[in-house]
Amino acid sequence: MKVKVPVQRSRVVAIGVLLAVASVVMAAPAALANNDWDNLYSLEACKSPSSSTFKFKVYYNSWRKEAHRSVGYSVYDFNALAPGGSIPNTVPLKYCADTGAGSEQHIKNNTASAANDHTSYKANIYVNSGYKGAVDVIDTLSYWSQLDDTYNNNASFKWTS
Repeated sequence: MKVKVPVQRSRVVAIGVLLAVASVVMAAPAALANNDWDNLYSLEACKSPSSSTFKFKVYYNSWRKEAHRSVGYSVYDFNALAPGGSIPNTVPLKYCADTGAGSEQHIKNNTASAANDHTSYKANIYVNSGYKGAVDVIDTLSYWSQLDDTYNNNASFKWTS
């Protein structure tokens, strides 16, 4: 004789809750690995340019002068970084505080010179967001580069080989 065991509603709810929690936990590493978050909030971004492990540096003025910021990852739009992965909640990338003229100014359309300390990748800085338009290519181990095509008219940055 078969005995029918009724499914308890509380078990179904408990299983549903466990599945929901598991999906959030499994998605968490992607949120924590957000490159916009690192570019915005990493301590490396505002260390002295010579000591930061971030290899691309932007400067407010020519000749690597005044305000600076180190950038570790490609930036689709300097004015719209999404640190939590949410497009409606974006923030601009700014120069570090207390680093001279241009401190805390937006980087977009405000960069005169840059440096690339990377040994393997070129740094491309573009006039338009989304890695489009005129570009200044800063070769590997280029410790200083005066921007030409994107001088004070820059919107995105991308590493290329």
